[in-house]
Amino acid sequence: MPATRVVSGAYKSEYGDSIDVSDTLKMVELFTKNQGRRPRMLVAKMGQDGHDRGAKVIASGFADLGFDVDVGPLFQVDDRKIYESEKFCTVKLTL
Repeated sequence: MPATRVVSGAYKSEYGDSIDVSDTLKMVELFTKNQGRRPRMLVAKMGQDGHDRGAKVIASGFADLGFDVDVGPLFQVDDRKIYESEKFCTVKLTL
């Protein structure tokens, strides 16, 4: 299965010195200090159509903000995605 790569720096550089970005980075830094790790999320593309561009965009944006982002593989059944999210102790969001 091909590797899914997350682009780093593309979104943060586009916003420049935004207060929202700097506030978020400070919160991530505080979380990291308190928890001993960066916040982590799993981005999983639901469905079997193979279009994963949106998932990659979301993953790249959160990676720019300091999150550890895991991107689930394509063509995985919903039960498997639930298992993966529980394995990583992540919060499940449906978009």
